[in-house]
Amino acid sequence: MIDRYSNISYSEKIFCHIRYWKDFIEMTNSVKKAFENSNLLLWNVFNNKLPFKAKLQNGKEIELRSFNALYLVSKVYKIEHITFDDDDDIVRIGFTDKKRELIFHGGMNNGDLANIFVKNDYDFLKVEDKIIVDIGANIGDTAIYFAVKGAKKVIGLEPFHKNFEIAEKNISCNNFTNEIKLVQAGCSSESGSVKISTEDQSNIESVIKRSEEGENISLISLKDIIEQYQIPKDSVLKIDCEGCEYDIIENAADETLLHFSQIQLEYHSGYKSLKRKFESIGFEVKFTEPHATDVINTFFGNFRKTKSNSINGKSSHKIGYTGFLFATKI
Repeated sequence: MIDRYSNISYSEKIFCHIRYWKDFIEMTNSVKKAFENSNLLLWNVFNNKLPFKAKLQNGKEIELRSFNALYLVSKVYKIEHITFDDDDDIVRIGFTDKKRELIFHGGMNNGDLANIFVKNDYDFLKVEDKIIVDIGANIGDTAIYFAVKGAKKVIGLEPFHKNFEIAEKNISCNNFTNEIKLVQAGCSSESGSVKISTEDQSNIESVIKRSEEGENISLISLKDIIEQYQIPKDSVLKIDCEGCEYDIIENAADETLLHFSQIQLEYHSGYKSLKRKFESIGFEVKFTEPHATDVINTFFGNFRKTKSNSINGKSSHKIGYTGFLFATKI
């Protein structure tokens, strides 16, 4: 188990919190530009009083059911080729150069469409004609992004049944069933299974929390993924699994990681141990500066001991230090 504070220095943590508040101010400004009733909206969102009827600056009323929906709408509401339907939880993304439209069911309240398709978070990866292993496929948004960018094949792993079903629907309705193979499983340092609670399956993120009761989900090691799905050398690896990246990477054999020519992962508790691991086996490593996350939710969680945000009477929110790490085989 990784000590989240061993991966980031005290001075870095200070700058992480400065960046957090800078991001927070930027986000609130985006919300104010997008919504007429922005102050009341923000108050309800941060107090977990959802759903909430919000009014856009153009007069349209929409029902926001999650922070994810608030973030998405505030980022894309003026972008003509992106439209959303809050009633059916659908987001449509048009591509003038591709002469097509992508449809994402569950795209307002789940997934990461704004960061993937607007901010181009995965633009670092050169995926054309490559085989991609996508750990943490969520609703299929990154897998579809890679397919649009010309990936030869995407093997996507998603452990949660709800996310898996939405991902299957999105892959099918966008006609990528030949390019994307979806697997209902999580990735771990060892293959096997783990029991998770049904409440965790409603989480919008692909984070696996062990539970004494619930449903068993399959876990596949990175080595076994390579063998079972015949992943060729110099393929591409993407990981966004809300903390499991440390277990996967730090316990993987050198030859397993060297099977990939490009690796991009989102780290959640600092980057230093991951950077050391990759550099020790011959990867060139770059990373984005870490930002603190969940600061306000952690604060509010101390006062909100509801079933949905607490575990054994304690807040389930923890401050994280997140960013992207990019590893390229030299």
